[in-house]
Amino acid sequence: MKYMIALFLFSISLFAQEAELEKKMEKAFAPNLETKELLEITPSHWQFGTIHDHTIVHTDLQVKNNSTQPVTLTSLPTLCGCVAYTPKPEEIAPGEEAKVFVEFNPKGKRGLYEWKVELSSDLPGFSKISVPMSANVLRKDILSERSVDFGIFQKNSPKTVNLWLTCHKQKDFQLLEVLSSSSDFTTSFLEEAQVEGFFPGTQRGYKITITPQSNVPYGRHRGKIILKTNISGSESIEVPLWAYVQGEISTVPDYVSFGLLRPGKEREKRITVYHNKMKKFKVMKVESSLPFVRGEIKETIPEKYYYLYLTISVPDDAQTGEFRGTINVHTDYPGQTIAPIQVQGFIRE
Repeated sequence: MKYMIALFLFSISLFAQEAELEKKMEKAFAPNLETKELLEITPSHWQFGTIHDHTIVHTDLQVKNNSTQPVTLTSLPTLCGCVAYTPKPEEIAPGEEAKVFVEFNPKGKRGLYEWKVELSSDLPGFSKISVPMSANVLRKDILSERSVDFGIFQKNSPKTVNLWLTCHKQKDFQLLEVLSSSSDFTTSFLEEAQVEGFFPGTQRGYKITITPQSNVPYGRHRGKIILKTNISGSESIEVPLWAYVQGEISTVPDYVSFGLLRPGKEREKRITVYHNKMKKFKVMKVESSLPFVRGEIKETIPEKYYYLYLTISVPDDAQTGEFRGTINVHTDYPGQTIAPIQVQGFIRE
């Protein structure tokens, strides 16, 4: 019995302590009503809702000065140039209001985007006011991306890039065929009942998959993915493709621009050739697809580090305009027998 009484009293004491602690926390985190009344901003938060990435939206906020002294407002810097806002007037007399015109440019944004409009003031005890804002940004275009960019990847760790195609204005459209201008990349596509991220909302579309071949050559790749559809005005859509397949043997740089050249002139560029893990290899020969560009190899660290000197000698009768070509560095390394270097330039009169 004594044990039960003691337990009961302990429970009452513990409950009282928790209630007191809860009151203290509520007091500590309660809003400062006096400060809120002195400088009041409405609305306290704003949602633009679902918008597309081709439209600029805006709204107005009101800041009222309920104090007995003038208040100066200043826009604080934003983390993104997509948001702009300015209070007018910047100085608010007692009892007066200022408007804050807020503009949001969603270009390049995707999905839910959240930010804060923040203003500083010279009112004592109220140095900053902020209004949370948000928008759900959907893509207005029929394609999820207008380019296929694989970036840099290792040949033994290939990447896959996906595109999505929709058209809410022609709901029964068909994707007829997907082609690649490069045989080093394969394509496939699949119809999907629900594709997200497009304005005005989830809709029917296609998922397009682009995959590099297992034997894709090292170096830079440029090409096109061609979509054949029955969409009015978009029967053939060309999407640029870019990729860089990195091997164990690197050339720095891997792309050389000779700039503007005149017939009869020479110019030289130096390239570094090495193994990424400093393994031994030999450069066997250098081949050029351009007859007026030649390469000479000099070994700087035996079987590990080389300098390749590229010399361009423009013939007197050279055709004017842009030229492009490939320099192939042949090695005895089993994992990579060719390290390609792209060259480019312009010949003028």
